[in-house]
Amino acid sequence: MAKRRRRRAWYEVEPRDPRLWLYGPVPPGFWELAENRLRYVEWLGEQLGFTQREEWYRVTGRDFQRHYGGGLFSKFQSSPSALLQAVFPRYDWKEWLFGSAPQRFWQKPANRRRYLDWLGQQLGFQHPEDWYLLSAQHLRRWHGGCLLAQFGGSPLAVVKAYLPRYPWQEWRFASLPANFWHDPANRHRYLSWFGRHLKLRHPEDWYRLNNRDFIQQGGQGLVKHFHYSLPAVLQDYWPTYAWQEWRFTSVPDGFWDNRVNRRRYLDWLGPHLGFRRVEDWYQLSFQDLTHWHGGRLLAKCGNSPSAVLKDSLPEYDWKEWLFQRPPKDFWTQGANRRRYLDWLGTRLGYQRQEDWTHLRVSDVLHHRGKGLLKHSQFRIAPLVKEYLAERIVPATERKVHAKG
Repeated sequence: MAKRRRRRAWYEVEPRDPRLWLYGPVPPGFWELAENRLRYVEWLGEQLGFTQREEWYRVTGRDFQRHYGGGLFSKFQSSPSALLQAVFPRYDWKEWLFGSAPQRFWQKPANRRRYLDWLGQQLGFQHPEDWYLLSAQHLRRWHGGCLLAQFGGSPLAVVKAYLPRYPWQEWRFASLPANFWHDPANRHRYLSWFGRHLKLRHPEDWYRLNNRDFIQQGGQGLVKHFHYSLPAVLQDYWPTYAWQEWRFTSVPDGFWDNRVNRRRYLDWLGPHLGFRRVEDWYQLSFQDLTHWHGGRLLAKCGNSPSAVLKDSLPEYDWKEWLFQRPPKDFWTQGANRRRYLDWLGTRLGYQRQEDWTHLRVSDVLHHRGKGLLKHSQFRIAPLVKEYLAERIVPATERKVHAKG
């Protein structure tokens, strides 16, 4: 078996060959001489096929180890950038373009500024406002991932450290730090800016907004913080103003379930419609409620104005037939027909059973009973017969029949 050829030691080499690293450990102090370091790096570049300075950004620690430069490499704390800066000090090295920047490189503000100056040029940023476009993807793609990690993964924090005197509006960045909207000062700053930006001069101007307006202006996190309730957002911002939640494009979930809120709305609506007495509310129409921001309340009550009032003001004895339109299927219920005819008899002055023989269709029409007539096919006699039969039978007996 052939023996492996021994590599000659440096002291066995002819004096003409200065590449002592090829012959085992170099003599003490060899790497201290700049000319030896330069000679080695030029030789290494030839071995790696490098012809341009920029190609050195691809060099790795393994390249030095495999090409007899481990001792030199270790003298520069195993940092390719530190070694090459020492060998070629006049070249403007960008440490971040190497496989990894030197240890503690990003802790120095001067290094961060150099990097961000360079990054701004790569991204075409010319004005401070351009930095609002910076994303985490930009930093990772352009060799700034370790810088990003040092600032908790927040491009905003990176930029604020870079240009600390600029009055940054954090919500204009693509992402915000966690808990940013938990700080009342941040919410107030944003809403003050938002009002100026959209020229909202009076509290009433804010009613025309919706969640999309905030999302388009960087406020998605804010409305999400308040469960997408604009009344809650603005009550937090302007707590002394008496906001009327129904005037917003949408009310908070469950708002109309609260009778106090329904009463507040009707107390506000009455003066707008000129209603001064309880009886005036019989004029309330479907169109009134939809026009005056009560469409959701109306839908909750089956699209019936009378149901809205009965539910919100239950203490009053409402007579559904006096509204423009009674609730659906109102006349199909015998109890409702009896209530109407009791009221009608009082209005017509009927005191005896015989008085009902004088009832005419015109009387019912004149007293808001058109729906009842339609139900009875405009026949008065069967209607009166049913009513009188109910009146003659004692109440206790009616209950027994009903149970049977």
